[in-house]
Amino acid sequence: MWSTRGQFNTRDAESVLPTGQYVYGMPCVSMEYIVLVRVWRPYCDRDTHKWLHGLGGNKECYFNLSIGVYYISWLSSVCFPTIVLVIVLMLDKWLEAKIKKLTAANEKAKWWYYRSRVRRACMVILVIMYAPLTAVILQSFACSNTVPGDFVMDHSQDVFLYDQSQTCDDFIFQTVHFISTIYLALAVIVGPGLLIFQTLHLRKWDLLNKNMALHGYAYESYTRRFCFWEAVPMLRKLIYIAVTDIFPFTPLIQISVHLGLTAVYIILVVVGRPYRKCTWKSTRNIRVIEIHNGFEVLANLSISLLQVGALLQVLGMMPPYLDIGTVGVIAVVLLVWLILFGLLPLESPMDENEVYPVPETTNHSKKKVKFMFWRRNKVGEGLTDIELKERCQALNF
Repeated sequence: MWSTRGQFNTRDAESVLPTGQYVYGMPCVSMEYIVLVRVWRPYCDRDTHKWLHGLGGNKECYFNLSIGVYYISWLSSVCFPTIVLVIVLMLDKWLEAKIKKLTAANEKAKWWYYRSRVRRACMVILVIMYAPLTAVILQSFACSNTVPGDFVMDHSQDVFLYDQSQTCDDFIFQTVHFISTIYLALAVIVGPGLLIFQTLHLRKWDLLNKNMALHGYAYESYTRRFCFWEAVPMLRKLIYIAVTDIFPFTPLIQISVHLGLTAVYIILVVVGRPYRKCTWKSTRNIRVIEIHNGFEVLANLSISLLQVGALLQVLGMMPPYLDIGTVGVIAVVLLVWLILFGLLPLESPMDENEVYPVPETTNHSKKKVKFMFWRRNKVGEGLTDIELKERCQALNF
């Protein structure tokens, strides 16, 4: 969904669009749905081997997958955003060099717009891939020495929870574990924190509008008060995954946490309205409806319906045909998203007095300064009091 001034609304997209990941051998519609798959059929009692059969779950979905499936999922979730980031960094450097060579103001403004769109597209991909990346990284730490024994059927070796025919002591698995540790520290934990710090720093010094072309990819869809909101759903998904993969709580605890977070998030969107106000040109006088805040609530209501269905499944109160109704609601949300995407040219921002200047570029190259451990004063330079005292003491011998 495109937000104010034609920016892509990450939240709208990732709430309903497929992630393309395969969890436990089945494709899932979104990260929230991935978490619900874990909630609907996560639990295996080691003694009785009784399973929750939601969504047609069976034992093979957990323990008889080949390890290659997990590695493929891990590689796709880790390598795809990394490759995108490298390509965008190279493209950004090329655009920067091209802008420095331009002299006409109109041409500079046009290429700055292209550069900001490239950065925004990269941000969209990275935010959408944050959820599957976090899931596979945390799953790589799920070995028998880090999870409760009740969830491990084979206690004879250090086994991987999601494929207990695989030992965690293998070289390839240790390599995956090492790389996952790096991504966990840099992308999963530090990434949202840096995003919040950057936006709040720009807001404190009143640099949000001035740096819109340069750093607007992180906050251009949101109001000044909620410029950090891009990181909030990322932290929300991190909590979702942590509840299901760091420590395998019971399904009731998992779904209760998920449903509670969704309810709190919807309340925050309704009360705070973090997205910039934007209406259609034909309805300029009707300001009650805000396109992006309204669609955010609608998308999260469909997610909450999924979670309510999981809760009813856990409590043994699952009504018939609820799954069909849930799929229908998700289809409606996708249809609304497509309609709003088609109406993008008709959008009109309410804040028309804001002006976003083009950053100034200089053609001066940075001179390399040779490092010198001791530098003597040149002729004509003044001496400090300390240097005068040292020279006087040197003469008194």
